Amino acid sequence: MEEPAADTGANEGTGNGGFGSFTLGLLVGALVGGAVAMIYAPASGEETRDVLRAKGREATNAARDTASDLTERTNTLYARSKKKFEEARSTVEDAVKEGKEAAESQRERFRSE
Repeated sequence: MEEPAADTGANEGTGNGGFGSFTLGLLVGALVGGAVAMIYAPASGEETRDVLRAKGREATNAARDTASDLTERTNTLYARSKKKFEEARSTVEDAVKEGKEAAESQRERFRSE
């Protein structure tokens, strides 16, 4: 039996298409399945309304959880991107500073000759 491939995080920055699409499909499927079950269920109107209300609450809670997860993932990605940007900016600033110092050094050397 093969072991599952390790998660390398390679798709982490490509958006939430997989997770979000799956969750959306799960929610829509649950709602459609619940509605079909209610249509064919031999229950009174009151019972059916109660079940529909409960399913609505479940769907609302699932949507809140999904939104919370996506917000957390977005915040994490933002923080990581900001850190990378700051590191790159610092590297460029250091390189520019070194270039200016080297140019000034060469300028001084030519002046003294």
